Amino acid sequence: MNVHQWAGKHWSDPQVWMAPSGLDREFHVYGLEWNEKQLTWFFDGRPIRTRENDICHSEVALIFSTAVLPWAGKITDALDGASMDIDYVRVYGMVSPQ
Repeated sequence: MNVHQWAGKHWSDPQVWMAPSGLDREFHVYGLEWNEKQLTWFFDGRPIRTRENDICHSEVALIFSTAVLPWAGKITDALDGASMDIDYVRVYGMVSPQ
């Protein structure tokens, strides 16, 4: 889970969370509830991280990536051919009152 700010100098606030079992055996539901006060990440309907929203107040692009960074452990050839299958993406939005 990560929050990035790309305007000006790059800033991020990552947090590692370990899933209770292998993620390659079945589909899971990931979620992010984003409102003006806080960000809450979900895994299979359970909240797993909450953070004050002191930075995310404009539209953003959604990025889905299989990137593996060095902090995730040793990177080996065992990852060759690995993929991420996404069944669907659902986005809800609110229009701010004028």
